[in-house]
Amino acid sequence: MFNLSTKRLTLRPLILQDAADFFMYRSDREANRFQGWIPEKLQDAKYFIQYRTNPTFNVPDTWTQLAVIDKRTQAIIGDIGIYFMPDKSFEVKLGYTLSADHWGKGYATEALEILINHLRFTLGKNRFIALIAPENLPSIRLVKRLGFIQAKYEEEKELQAEEYPDDLLFILEL
Repeated sequence: MFNLSTKRLTLRPLILQDAADFFMYRSDREANRFQGWIPEKLQDAKYFIQYRTNPTFNVPDTWTQLAVIDKRTQAIIGDIGIYFMPDKSFEVKLGYTLSADHWGKGYATEALEILINHLRFTLGKNRFIALIAPENLPSIRLVKRLGFIQAKYEEEKELQAEEYPDDLLFILEL
């Protein structure tokens, strides 16, 4: 099974047995107000894991969802989604969610740094995309800290999400 590790975290594909933990932090409406999807019931979380994510890396036009696990407690504290672009093998979209209890501790930075490095050096990805709500200032600061630059949709029309037309576009090219 795919596994990445830092000093404090383990990243691995989200599995059905994670559904209850995943549901606990993902169903927090206030903490996830900038997310495009918030599960209403545990069954929604199970469905998402079973049918909306692909545990196999690098399959074009699919999302892979990774659990972010605190090594000390073995608790799932968040997840990172990776969308493998259908016609641009060098490019991925990234999305991330962290339990509100774990905000401000550097976990998202740590997880994204190791993941970006893995995607770059193992799979040859060199362009990373993040779409972020303009009001989500902590997330904007996070991607900027990682080297992402805000871009204009006029240059990247295919990335504009129709359902979230106000999101800001950030790109990291390595």
